[in-house]
Amino acid sequence: MSTRLIHGRWVALHPGSTEIMKTLDQEFEDHLANSADKLNFQIYDRDWNANQWSGSIKLRNDQLRIELYCERGLLSLNISPQTGKENFIDAELLNSYLTLQEETEQLTKWARKKIVNRRIGLDEQVNLLTSKRTNLEQIFSKKQLKKTLKELQQLGEERFNNSL
Repeated sequence: MSTRLIHGRWVALHPGSTEIMKTLDQEFEDHLANSADKLNFQIYDRDWNANQWSGSIKLRNDQLRIELYCERGLLSLNISPQTGKENFIDAELLNSYLTLQEETEQLTKWARKKIVNRRIGLDEQVNLLTSKRTNLEQIFSKKQLKKTLKELQQLGEERFNNSL
């Protein structure tokens, strides 16, 4: 077992936790660091749980919080409003939500299901953050937050029910 300085204390690490940290740090550098820097995000927390083989890097700027999350090697980007407590929402769900908002035509049931269930990789999740930043800030504004969270909850339930 190795040790590492965490929040000013030396902590014994489970052998797998170093791999989680390496994976998370490498993916952060490869996919998110440059975009986060351009959008003025600053790291405020790094965490990992060796027992669950998971870890996260959390960042924030004046409008949003983001989290790069790794669980058993699967990576995802989660986004939260800056106001209030952390309430991270999966970037894939946010992508579906924003895509549905942009649709001007009435969608067939099949077309809607395709949008709701669409999976995107980490590069596309980071692209969502950079290309739709203004939209994200707007839906997470104090004025829109309650409505947005309610609609995201409904969309998440729709996605879950589609998978049954």
